[in-house]
Amino acid sequence: MDTSKRIYLAARREFLRYGYHASKVNRIANNAGVLRCSVHYHYANKKGLYKKFLSELIIEFMNKHEEIHTFYYSRKADYLWFMLTELHNNRAMFINTLNAIDRQDWKSVFIELILKEHQYLTLVFRLTGQSILSMNTLLPDLPD
Repeated sequence: MDTSKRIYLAARREFLRYGYHASKVNRIANNAGVLRCSVHYHYANKKGLYKKFLSELIIEFMNKHEEIHTFYYSRKADYLWFMLTELHNNRAMFINTLNAIDRQDWKSVFIELILKEHQYLTLVFRLTGQSILSMNTLLPDLPD
């Protein structure tokens, strides 16, 4: 696997786990097995990686190819958690980054996903006593 792909996959795990603000470029580099300067060489900065991640997320969510669709929907809880916490903790940058993506129908994808999971989320929030506003930035551990 090439360096750029390893960095991207490490960044994806980092953003899903910590969100944008709590993610660290050093941790991304360590998890990708590269030096920090390699991250900056391939993606300029953390914001560049974040934009790439969100672009891929939107494009692949909308892709009708069954393998990709199955992968994302099999991990929908992780992605849904990420989207909700980013909307709460990093709303302006999250929305601005999504608006810059070529696919302007990203809103319908998120709305569809959230509506499908609404009953499940309502149950989880009732059982745990949490609300969207009480969610913290640290996301649950994700398997590799």
